[in-house]
Amino acid sequence: MANLISYLIPLGFTLAVETSLAAVITREKKFVLLCVIVNILTNPAANMIARSWPEVFFGTTYAIPIMEVFIVLIEWGFYCAFYKKKYVFLFFFSLLANAASYLVGLLLF
Repeated sequence: MANLISYLIPLGFTLAVETSLAAVITREKKFVLLCVIVNILTNPAANMIARSWPEVFFGTTYAIPIMEVFIVLIEWGFYCAFYKKKYVFLFFFSLLANAASYLVGLLLF
């Protein structure tokens, strides 16, 4: 149970930050729902990868930021699959949302 909670807490904070940004920036319920789905897919996977190799992810300075770059690109791909022709906006949204949730995570954890 404690292991599950260790995944749900970061997911909860990520959802709070990123869906709040989605709601404020787009004001589209459909986009906010997509943001929830995308983060449910990517956040636990990223946490699982980071926890699987603690010597890599917590022993070096660059591993987590590099993983965040991949998360931004993966989430951007998901957003682009559902919102055609807004590629630049979607990239910057993914970048902003992930940067914000990463910084909140640094401050809280």
